[in-house]
Amino acid sequence: MHTLFFLFALLCLPLMIKAAPLEKKPPQPTIKSLYGEVALDNNLVKALLNHPAIKRMRFIDNAGPSRYFRSLPAYSLFDHALGVYVILKRFKRPFKEQLAGMLEPVAHSVFSHQGTLYLRPKNSNRPYYLAAHTSYLKAVGLEPWLMKAGISVADVDPLDQRFTALYKNPPFLSAIEIEMTLRLAYSFKLLTLKEIRQIMDDLRFEEGKWFFITEKSAAKLGNLSLYFTKRYWGAPQNYVVNRWVAAAMKRAVGLGILSVKEIRFGVDKAVLQKLMQAKDKIIHGLLVQGRQPFRFYSVVKGEDFDEIYKPEFRGLNPLVKREGNYIRLTQLDLDYSKRFNALRESFLGGIKIKFKKPPKNSGFNEFNGGSFAGAHYDLEVAF
Repeated sequence: MHTLFFLFALLCLPLMIKAAPLEKKPPQPTIKSLYGEVALDNNLVKALLNHPAIKRMRFIDNAGPSRYFRSLPAYSLFDHALGVYVILKRFKRPFKEQLAGMLEPVAHSVFSHQGTLYLRPKNSNRPYYLAAHTSYLKAVGLEPWLMKAGISVADVDPLDQRFTALYKNPPFLSAIEIEMTLRLAYSFKLLTLKEIRQIMDDLRFEEGKWFFITEKSAAKLGNLSLYFTKRYWGAPQNYVVNRWVAAAMKRAVGLGILSVKEIRFGVDKAVLQKLMQAKDKIIHGLLVQGRQPFRFYSVVKGEDFDEIYKPEFRGLNPLVKREGNYIRLTQLDLDYSKRFNALRESFLGGIKIKFKKPPKNSGFNEFNGGSFAGAHYDLEVAF
């Protein structure tokens, strides 16, 4: 009886083996973004996404104080960093350049570019967040994580000349400018996800340059860059809000309410909360001005003005490849060329600003105008 059972089991063994479920591999994790989906296939990148310094960027908004005072759409430095990484990975850029793209904004102060107004690293002409990049990575403990992968902090300097796709000043395209322009367009509902995907499909990076294979997509990106240069990056209301909040932070540091360390390593809402809770009339007045900027300034044309604001011109002039030749959008589209040059000239000429003090019966007596002297805190940074 036992022998028959054994023979039966032996005969069924191949069927049992065949019927046994195969061990399935876990699905590959991916990063989904506006610019497509890429595999999360590197252990260092996985680790970095969980590092406190990278997580901090979730709570720093690219728009600066205007995010909170003017209710602009949320756009965190984390979203920007991840978007730049995805773009660089999608276009098969070297791994160190991908990392540099992810880490490029990590040294920003609270309110993003706000620190650049008054934090000046000694012996450097770079803006604060780029000049302090190397020392910042060391200070927040990112260096050991990189070293485990055989990468130094110098290897991920965003301004490394070898990173030709990552960083270039407008009007030239770069992964940074492409990401910011498309992200803002999506946030402001000026582009759909489908339109962004089409722009990305028409985009190329070859021979050390970004270019489009269709004029239509090049024109979309270019027109959006002019729109945001005028109404977002270069908008005078954002400028005065930045000035007033910077002045409030400067005063808070002087009074011991805030520290420069909190501004460099903290997050937006924690610093904003300290400012709002400060029992100081001047800080309170500056915050009121930030919340209601149009009560306290106007753009004027005549000779009676307090300041000429010269915004940074960030219009893009993409290349389009036709029959093997690279042609600038301004050469292909004369209407775009006129608007591009007109906006650039107006920015070079500057925007005249007049600060307005409310009438005495308004109940507001702490008007601080545009007073903010600029660089006040010199930092020792390692390069």
